[in-house]
Amino acid sequence: MGHSLSDVDLPYLMEIANSIDKGRVRWVISYYGESSIPAFEGAMTTLGIRASLTSFIPISNFER
Repeated sequence: MGHSLSDVDLPYLMEIANSIDKGRVRWVISYYGESSIPAFEGAMTTLGIRASLTSFIPISNFER
């Protein structure tokens, strides 16, 4: 948590994605509204991350 998957953060996330084993690392992505999931899926595709390695969890699951 703390980064978005918007254009402003993609260069930073691309550096991370290029430094890991993209075929093994799992990504957990939090979201506020389900309508944002398609855009997040697109961002992950841009980063070269397979959909099978991503999970989407509502941000409310992390709130106390």
